[in-house]
Amino acid sequence: MSADVVYVDLDAFRGERVRQCADVLYGTGRHDAVALLRRYPGCLCVTLRGPGGVCTAVTRGGERARVATGARELSAGEHALLAALLHAWLVRGLPLDTFGDFVDRRLTPGRTARASAAPGAAPPSPCPGDSAGRRG
Repeated sequence: MSADVVYVDLDAFRGERVRQCADVLYGTGRHDAVALLRRYPGCLCVTLRGPGGVCTAVTRGGERARVATGARELSAGEHALLAALLHAWLVRGLPLDTFGDFVDRRLTPGRTARASAAPGAAPPSPCPGDSAGRRG
């Protein structure tokens, strides 16, 4: 399985060559998601950001979801992260109709998620089966 996924910002990259390679297209709401999916058959999904922090996601299968990300409009960088998360969500086989709720509960500004270890505990290891974070 390859980890290479091509995300293309429709507003920054207007060239056909890079768009033809896209797995995910994202940009402002002035684009037509359905037409983009027809034009670029390798693309799994398109997300279009609009005013008020609302994005519309459309998949190759025709599913559509509205994702509210807060009271302000997303930056292009924030939108790229949302597009990456959407792609991973869909590849994992999770239903699109629950994506918006996930974003609202977990990622909306003003909500925080915190992970912490017990005082004095070693940080988690990046290596499976190595609880101390060291190889020995």
